[in-house]
Amino acid sequence: MTFEVTHDRPDLFSVEGIARALKGLFKVEVGLPKFNIVNNGFRLIAEDVPNRPYIMMSIVRDLRLSDEAIRQMIQLQEKLHATYGRDRRKMAIGFYDADKIKQPLTYRLERLDAIKYRPLDSDREMSGSEVIEGTEKGRLYGKYAVYDGKAPVLIDSEGRILVIIPVLGSEDFKVTERTRNVLIDVTATDLKLAKSVLAVLVYNLLERSSSRTVEVVNVNAPWGNTASPVLDPLEFKLSVNFVNDYLGLNLNKGDIINYLSMSRHDVVDYGEELLVKVAPYRFNVLHPVDLVEDIAVAYGYENIPRELPPQPVKGARNG
Repeated sequence: MTFEVTHDRPDLFSVEGIARALKGLFKVEVGLPKFNIVNNGFRLIAEDVPNRPYIMMSIVRDLRLSDEAIRQMIQLQEKLHATYGRDRRKMAIGFYDADKIKQPLTYRLERLDAIKYRPLDSDREMSGSEVIEGTEKGRLYGKYAVYDGKAPVLIDSEGRILVIIPVLGSEDFKVTERTRNVLIDVTATDLKLAKSVLAVLVYNLLERSSSRTVEVVNVNAPWGNTASPVLDPLEFKLSVNFVNDYLGLNLNKGDIINYLSMSRHDVVDYGEELLVKVAPYRFNVLHPVDLVEDIAVAYGYENIPRELPPQPVKGARNG
């Protein structure tokens, strides 16, 4: 099978999202992906971080991770960094073994000389300056971290540093094949982007969760207090005539509901109109016409009859 993934479908940047989409198209599993959500009181205290003010966070529980699964997580992370994150300038992602963390977590700026931790793939503790100046990731991304001699860090309640953002995480909290519960953080210069990217990451990791459980992180921040992640579906109204006018077909309501379900949407029939519920990882769906495109994909572009334009015209010199 050969397919093309475009930049507007970041949920397909790893095999988990592709599997979820194919399960819908082959009617193995249709409608919105199901999950359980719990709030056990996990807290994040976000202080004022002017150069990267927004942070969203969540825990996905009961994962079954192999070496390949971890490679897929890293691939998704790096592709999101390169595209929506503008090479980490606008947004950055971190994964951590949640069972090793003592909450509450704090997100704040810390002086480089006060930062001490063992970065990924290192066998010794380094200072913040050493990480920024002496590691490959530090040389690449340190310029996005340092602000007035300080850098954004995540610190747990025992004072252990998880990461310098957006540079390099800690070897002591890294995700391995033994990890069962993964904490995800997304920091950004834009809150909407942080929420959307976190939704993609959570839904894709849920494909590897035996219990399909998401644990909320309660974020206390200068810009407001919130329960993270935000996984409420987006809602759009759609009519049968709107779909058929765009596609030049004569689909009935049952057909349209079927194709929307295959596209992993839930549908409520209100008679004249359909209410379509769209998972937040599909942040490329901005207008009902985007749902028509999903219907066309599920129906099969190859099944749409070809015809010449009704009013062909011939080019001529102007004037």
